[in-house]
Amino acid sequence: MSARRIINSLLAAFGYQIARAEERSRGLADGLDQIKRVGFRPATVIDVGAADGTPALTQAFPEARHIMIEPLAEYEATLQAMAKGLPQAQVIIAAAAAQAGQVTLNVHDDLLGSSLMQEADPSRDGQPRTVTAITVDGLVEAQGLAGPVLIKVDVQGAELEVMRGAETTLAQTEVVILEASLFGFFRDGPQLADVIAFMVERGFAVYDLVGQHFRPLDGALAQIDVIFAREGGLLRRDQRYQ
Repeated sequence: MSARRIINSLLAAFGYQIARAEERSRGLADGLDQIKRVGFRPATVIDVGAADGTPALTQAFPEARHIMIEPLAEYEATLQAMAKGLPQAQVIIAAAAAQAGQVTLNVHDDLLGSSLMQEADPSRDGQPRTVTAITVDGLVEAQGLAGPVLIKVDVQGAELEVMRGAETTLAQTEVVILEASLFGFFRDGPQLADVIAFMVERGFAVYDLVGQHFRPLDGALAQIDVIFAREGGLLRRDQRYQ
């Protein structure tokens, strides 16, 4: 038995173990740090479902132009304060969707759980609110946003609806970060396999998995952030192991 196994067997009684640094649970900041080390630098970062901000994005790429899209006006003051601390940043209070117009947002008491989707359990849908919807493609065209683009979407089950409104923008996008569920928390909502298939069809490959979330019901892995990289792009160019 190796020394590591012997020590781990002793530590197990106290709920601890020795692990390599790369074996620990990784957050979004870890994933962004890795793609920075490889040399990726986005000109534009589009944060859909920004909520009260995504510090991992703004800290990793402070020199990029940051577009923070969030449908809940309750978060506007916080986002505007964050935007003031960046060289180039803009806050847009709207939902991003497949089409521009008006959409119904189901607002939860826990604002972070609000979604364009309906919950599998109808009693948890929250209160409906009509909000303005834009598309990522419309925004990029109107503002002439430059690539390479990084898109991050965390919108509680409506991630693919957002991406359907970003088809043209994907042509100048190198990295897409999507939250994906491993259970059917939302009615007709995509699960992890659906999200991966959607992105593979558009020329992207799974690059990293970060930000694990476990459901309180039984401790099962519930949601994860999937970092997709353009197939053949900077991050996927070298296929060697060492």
